[in-house]
Amino acid sequence: SEQEVTTVNQPEGTGVFYSVNDLAIGLTYARALTDRFSVGMTAKYVQQDMFNESASTFALDIGTYLKTGFHNLVIAMSVSNFGGNMQLDGRDLIILSDIDKGIGGEYNPDSRLKTEPWSLPLNFRVGVAMDLVGQADALVGSASHRVTMALDGNHPNDNNERLNIGSEYAWSETFFLRVGYKFNYDIENWTFGTGIHLNVGDQAVAFDYALVDYNDFGKVSKLTLELKF
Repeated sequence: SEQEVTTVNQPEGTGVFYSVNDLAIGLTYARALTDRFSVGMTAKYVQQDMFNESASTFALDIGTYLKTGFHNLVIAMSVSNFGGNMQLDGRDLIILSDIDKGIGGEYNPDSRLKTEPWSLPLNFRVGVAMDLVGQADALVGSASHRVTMALDGNHPNDNNERLNIGSEYAWSETFFLRVGYKFNYDIENWTFGTGIHLNVGDQAVAFDYALVDYNDFGKVSKLTLELKF
């Protein structure tokens, strides 16, 4: 949403409004190299706009996916935001420069303020998941029920390492219950969720609900509706 520009002389607002926007456009290519190992890559363009200033760069996301063949154990790894730096530039950085304030009547040429570049938040992630209950190679076989445990570790370059653990129960791959916990986050911890996935003719409809506890900031509900054609 837009906010009004304020200054020292006009603290109540100038009548000029500004907004902040983020944009990411990517192209993804993925391929199964074998029946167990897959690799994928996303090349993306990232842009951030702040009033009359903007910054942009290109980055890569690279990931791998391995089916071990041991009780449906899968291992996945990814590197996100590997690329260039962002640096704000725009017309508001152009100012008048007084070369010597002790000399009157001189020409004040335009000067440009230089902003410092910053890197995208590079993140290395490793995750594992296993079916404790389910079909095929699960630890405990079941035709209608599935219980999957997942563990995910993140190593960002601009924050502390974080760990996520979660579990999903599925009945006939139609009804789902989920629970998770986030370690070493500033405000997040428990998460709960449920979902229903249905096939309607040649289409698939998925509805998922998640509840995230943000401690002092309260609980946040997230709704997702997905249509597959």
